[in-house]
Order: sequence, then structure tokens, then C-alpha cells
Amino acid sequence: MAGLLERIDAVHGAYYLVLHGWISAFGASELAVRSLSAIAIGVAVAGTYVLARQLFDSSVVPSAAALILAVLPRVTWMGLETRSFALATAAAVWMTVAFVWAGRAGGRRWWAYAALVTVGVLFHLYVALLVVVHALAIPWFVERTRERLHWSLAAAGGMLVAAPLVVTALGQRGQLTQTELSVPGFVRRAVVNQWFLGETPGGVEAGPWLPAALMLALAGWIAAGVGAIRLLRAPRPQAQTGAAMLLLGWILLPTVVIGGWSLLGGSLYHPRYFGYCAPALAMLIAMGLTTIHGRFARVALVGGLVLLVAPIYASQRMEGAKSGYDWSRVAERIAERAREGDGVYFSPSRMDDASVVRATSRPIASAYPEPFAGLVDVTRISDPADSHLLFAGSRQLAVAGSTLDGLDTIWVVRRTDLEAAARDRDEELLAEHGLTPTDAWSGPRTTLVRFDRR
Repeated sequence: MAGLLERIDAVHGAYYLVLHGWISAFGASELAVRSLSAIAIGVAVAGTYVLARQLFDSSVVPSAAALILAVLPRVTWMGLETRSFALATAAAVWMTVAFVWAGRAGGRRWWAYAALVTVGVLFHLYVALLVVVHALAIPWFVERTRERLHWSLAAAGGMLVAAPLVVTALGQRGQLTQTELSVPGFVRRAVVNQWFLGETPGGVEAGPWLPAALMLALAGWIAAGVGAIRLLRAPRPQAQTGAAMLLLGWILLPTVVIGGWSLLGGSLYHPRYFGYCAPALAMLIAMGLTTIHGRFARVALVGGLVLLVAPIYASQRMEGAKSGYDWSRVAERIAERAREGDGVYFSPSRMDDASVVRATSRPIASAYPEPFAGLVDVTRISDPADSHLLFAGSRQLAVAGSTLDGLDTIWVVRRTDLEAAARDRDEELLAEHGLTPTDAWSGPRTTLVRFDRR
């Protein structure tokens, strides 16, 4: 892992290490692996409740904010995804709790803040921008000059501990996908996808989740706007204005900074990178919704929100919700139909004439190893750990002739959108070795074809 992180994915290194220990304790089933994110979201929800109690003189807003965060589509998505964003969100919330707590009480509490700064940045580099938000909120939360100095030392110390990761990750920016970000595309993602959708389900036509997300976004931003206005016009301007500035900065500053840089060609923006800002939006929405009076009105409002969230929640758990990925279905078909000793060919993801190919469909077997354990991988030539890389090395199918001649059945796993030229070349090679297609299945992302010897 150390060798890998020197080359790529240093930004995910802390999460990889935590997940490695988690898997060692609880196994690598989908339930076990996803549970880490689910638990982290629970920690974030608890932190949101505590933070809201610190910021607001209300018995209703903290509970409402925690509930809203728990059902916000971006958050429900983070809670099932095997990525570091849920842990980063939990760290960001409790880092802000520590900031408010230490700002009021001072002393050794800044050590907790420094530690949480380090943890948050290690899980997600963009959490560093929350430290900037805290700096802007100091006039309202840290009154004494001595404590402001302590904040500076705590923030600098936390960042210093995380600095090796930051420097290494900045040197690996080449791994980011270079995509052009238009102003309309950025606005749509920042207003809707970033908070009220999670990921757009792949390989399926737009369903009720799309209008639900749009209506939920409209209602959410209206409520958040009402909440911000209510705070800014509160009778206790010092405390409530500080809360408004903290929450608005938390919502806006990271998105504006990274989005603006990306619009200039920096290619650093993706909606999922800002899930750690969701607690702030949940608190403003809660503040806005609590302005509604009357039991019937509140019940109707809650019912309407449930109706809007339900199709989005369901879409996140449908097959293909993760960008159309269908790996579990491929693994199921292999488990049901393949026999021990059959061959398997993981096709390159695109036309690639290199002697050693890295980008293939083989990650399916990494995610679901059991169905492929007894099959002969006809092109694999190296293990990822041997080269400190994420993926195994593959030889070209054209030089696997002797292996092909010893097989009666081979399963070809390839991308559904693989170029026709690459697909035809592989099938011609298999035909030369007496193997003919006898069965095929296609999903949104993957095609599985069975070849048998004539």
C-alpha cells in the first residue's frame, strides 16, 4: 500500500488504511464494507445535533437539522458508498463543534480541534477549506486575543501534520479526469446534484427521482434562504449573525473556490467532493422550516418532503445506481454458469496495443473474487501488489494462444461500449483457436460472452 500511495491515490491513503483494518475485523462483504460509511454518517448526524444546540437557542432546530441531514440525498448516498466522504463529513462536523466549544471555553480544547483538523484533511483535502471558513468566523466565536492565537496554532498544527499527504496528493493531480466544466453545468450540479440527488443513476431512463430532486432542491433552497434571513434578523445579532456567517461560509466558500478554479480549467470539481458541507445546509433548512406554525402545516410539510425524498432514496438503491455498474450481475452469472477450469478473458477497457495493458474489466474479479477463483485468467501476467499499482498487468490476447488451445470454454468480460474494432479483433483471434460465441448477456456497463470450442 505504501508503494501504491507514492504513485497514485495518496489522497485516499488514510481511508484505505482505515478500511483495511475494518475489513480485517468485519470481512469484505458488501454489508461490512458499506457499514463503515453508514456508521460515519450516524456520527455526522449526532455531531450536527450537538452543533445546532451550540448555535441556536431552540429545542426544535437541533432535532430537525439532524433529521434533515439523515435524509438529505447526498448524505444517504455517502452513507452507502465505499468512499471516504462519509468519514470526512463526520470529521468536519465535529471539527466545527470543537471550534465553537474551544472558542467559548478555550484552554486545552484546542488540542481536540487540531486533531480533528488533521483527521478531516487526511480523509478529504477539501476539508482544509473549512479551516478558512472558521478563520472568517473568528470575530463571532473567538473573542479573546489569546484564544485567537491558540486557534491559529491549533489550525496550523493540524494542517502541518497533514502536510505530507497534501504535498504528495498535489503531485498526483494528473490522475484527475480532465473534463471541461461549463457555467450551466456547474450551476446545475452545485444547486441540485451536490445536495439533493447524490449520483445520477446510470444505465436507466430518467424516472420519478429526477423531478423529485428538482422540487426538493427548490424547496430546500427556499427553506435555507428563509433560515439565513431569520438568523440575520434575529434580536441577538452577535450570536445569530455569527451562526449565519459560519453556515453560509461552510456552504458557499468551498464550492465557489473549487468551482471557480475548475471553470478556469483546473478540473477539480465534482459534486461528491462537497458532501462534508451538507450539515450546514441541513441546519439552515431546519431553521427555515421551523418558521412554519400550526400542527397541520408542519405535518403536511413533513409528508411532502417524505414523498420527494422517497423516489431519490429508492433510485440510490436500484441496480445500476452507481453510474450503471452491473458487476454484481456479471459475478452472479459467472457463479451460476461457469465451471472450474473454464477460461476467462478480461478485455481491455479501450483499444490498447501496449504489450502490458492495465485498464481492463478485471476489477470485477477484485470486487467479487469468489466466482472467478476457479477460472483460468488467460491474459494476466502480474499481480497489482508486485508492481505497487491498483490493477494487474495483462498481455495481449494475441500472445495467449497456447493457453487458449487448452480450453474448451472461455468467458469474455468486456465493456458494453468497447470499440467495435477491438471487439471484432478479439473474436477473430478466438475463432482462429476454434472458439465460437454460444451465449451472451449485456448490461449497462458490461457484456459477458461465452465461447465454446467447436
